[in-house]
Amino acid sequence: MRLVAFALVALPSVVGCAELRSSYTPANGEPMRVYDKTVLRTGTQRVATGQDEVRNAQGQLVATNTHYENQAVSWTEREWFPMQGGSRIDDESFYRIVDDTEAVEKYDRYHQSGMRRNSVGGIVLGIGGGVFAASTLLYAIGGPTVDPNTGASSGGGLRTGGYLGMTAGLITAVVGIMMVTSGKHDAHAMDARLFDEPERIKYDAQKYNQRGAAAAAPAPAPAPMPDAVPVAAPRGKKPKPVHH
Repeated sequence: MRLVAFALVALPSVVGCAELRSSYTPANGEPMRVYDKTVLRTGTQRVATGQDEVRNAQGQLVATNTHYENQAVSWTEREWFPMQGGSRIDDESFYRIVDDTEAVEKYDRYHQSGMRRNSVGGIVLGIGGGVFAASTLLYAIGGPTVDPNTGASSGGGLRTGGYLGMTAGLITAVVGIMMVTSGKHDAHAMDARLFDEPERIKYDAQKYNQRGAAAAAPAPAPAPMPDAVPVAAPRGKKPKPVHH
């Protein structure tokens, strides 16, 4: 019991506070592409092939034996991820580089939700720890009293209440711990996949590469200068050309 109490006190310092993700893979000017490959996997799976019934002399069913055997199975697995040049990058960095506003907003909400869950979980953990500590004290001092003359015991209700309070406090603290840890993960997650849509990635990559190609295209050559047009001059003087 002391170990549980120590764990409840020490856990907040172990799990720590959540931090929003703030570092992403930057754009380096290289084109975007998508690695997308489907492979066939094979293996074995243990399957039930039949049953035997075991009966006693009276014909009553005593037990059932199930027979198993390994069977070959196959399945397909699809692996895909965005790449910048020849390097793999995480989904969120990709969406930020290609300026997919809808995806970026969803990732922002995801991280903010983790921050809020982490904060609320810390409060729940504190409440659960407090209830557990108070109930532990109640359990320690609420034992039954024994009459030295008759040997009969009385009371003990406080100990029962303390036990129930310890159980409730422990459950509450565990819920708080789960909220704190999961919130901390989501707030800073660098590998979250919120869109299981490889076609979206491919479309974004194509549009991004088209914008990059348009920006890198050479500027059109300037139009040639028009020929000089002579201007009529007074009699006896040569006309001077006028240049535009």
